[in-house]
Amino acid sequence: MIEREVTTLRETQDREITSMQKRIRDLQLQLDEANANLMKRNEIMRETEVRAAQQETALNEAVRLKDREIRELKRQLTENEEEIKVLVYELERQKRVAKENIEKLNQLFK
Repeated sequence: MIEREVTTLRETQDREITSMQKRIRDLQLQLDEANANLMKRNEIMRETEVRAAQQETALNEAVRLKDREIRELKRQLTENEEEIKVLVYELERQKRVAKENIEKLNQLFK
């Protein structure tokens, strides 16, 4: 009777040990899979960070170039405005001279 109980107890313990070993293997597989997924995600995150840094660098360069272009256009605008002022002054002067010449001609033909 005791041998039978011992045998039954051993069989029960063996089944439990086998079950626990299977559970440990399953958990180890899950852990390995989780680690692999974590490594993939970390790699994706690193790649994303590198791309983001490259895009930021490219955008900063584009902004720097546009700022330079804007400064140049403002400089050209200022030059053009000054040139227009000179041309307007010259046009007004020529109008006065033309008006004076017309008046002189009118006086000559009177």
